[in-house]
Amino acid sequence: MVVLVTATKPRGNNFAKNLNIENIPVVYCPALNVYPITTPCPMGIFDAMILTSRHAVIDGLPSLPVIAVGYETAALARARGLEIIQTGKGGIADLDLQSYKNILYPCAANPTFIPDNVTPWPVYETRKNLDFSIRHDITHICVFSIKAAIIIKPFIQPHHNIIALSPAIGKIFKDEGIQNLVTCDHPRYDEMKKLIEELL
Repeated sequence: MVVLVTATKPRGNNFAKNLNIENIPVVYCPALNVYPITTPCPMGIFDAMILTSRHAVIDGLPSLPVIAVGYETAALARARGLEIIQTGKGGIADLDLQSYKNILYPCAANPTFIPDNVTPWPVYETRKNLDFSIRHDITHICVFSIKAAIIIKPFIQPHHNIIALSPAIGKIFKDEGIQNLVTCDHPRYDEMKKLIEELL
């Protein structure tokens, strides 16, 4: 068994190192590269802010109550002194946002989903890693985002086992009829690590 970790730096690289410490054979090759971008914060009166990625936890965020997707993103925001009022366990599409009027969303350029009452603020962009590949000895592939899943999907072979960080990511593979799929119930790296260990 050889595990491929496809998350962006620095978290993906650190996760691969942690697996290696546990004597789990691992290869690190991100599906996406991340680049910060500078755009002005949208004007408006916002009653909350959504953070769905560690890459959106940047300097200069306004002091708004935070709806975080994922416990690690919430922890990073909390470390910046931001108040966490909700932590989602799936993706942005799974959040109940009806009680908010206007939500600021620091996000990637061209996000995959924007709810009706949400104002996007692109603060980084992801681009396909042109060097991404899957070695012949890879048996398990860890997938950490919907955009990465779309990139990885054409590379999947029948002997590959997919480990998705969330149900929303797993759905990308289910829709293609891929059978060898396990999904974390919550978007947590420690939960993914536990699934990997169970598959050993």
